[in-house]
Amino acid sequence: HKLACAFMAAEDYSHGAVCLQKCSALDPANGTEYHELLQEMRIRQWFVPECKDLKISVQYWGTPKRRGLYVKKQVFESEELFRESPAVCLQSYCSKKQYRMCGYCLRSCMRAEDVVRTIFTKEDLPRIRNLCEAVGYEWPPKIDPPQVPCPHCDEEIYCSANCQTKAWESFHSVLCPCGDPDHPVAHFNAWAYAQPDPYRHVYLELTLKMCAMVL
Repeated sequence: HKLACAFMAAEDYSHGAVCLQKCSALDPANGTEYHELLQEMRIRQWFVPECKDLKISVQYWGTPKRRGLYVKKQVFESEELFRESPAVCLQSYCSKKQYRMCGYCLRSCMRAEDVVRTIFTKEDLPRIRNLCEAVGYEWPPKIDPPQVPCPHCDEEIYCSANCQTKAWESFHSVLCPCGDPDHPVAHFNAWAYAQPDPYRHVYLELTLKMCAMVL
């Protein structure tokens, strides 16, 4: 524990984390203390440098709240405080059948009329015309272009040409079946769509996408 604190004071967080993990294994009775110190160490390592020039800081508030954002300066309505990109993200096959999202940033690619068609049947539409108009009025401005499909397959769409390019450069060039029914990814997609549990494939697809990003 003392060695971990020494590493933390020296800003050697990697070795400090190893020490705390060993402390927790050897002394499980004080595991909560070691866990909280480890969380504080990770915040100093990962978030403090990123928030140095921002109006917010990241602090560990303990269980059950864990990490949280703390405002350091005055902020104004609609002001962006913090933005980060996920290491990897995906839309499940179950939701993809109804709600189309960008294959790179997960921004909605649905238009107001798409939402209405998804929720209601054709028989419902004459009876809910006012609701349809309200959906169209309140829905965010249409994306221009509303949907940018992958030029090589029908598995992914994107909210912009920029996202389509980034996805291709990051991972989709490896995972794109390119219209080949014998492509390994095409076989995986067919298997995933056939699963009774719609989320069974998620961890496998996350692993595939992470592998593709480092190839």
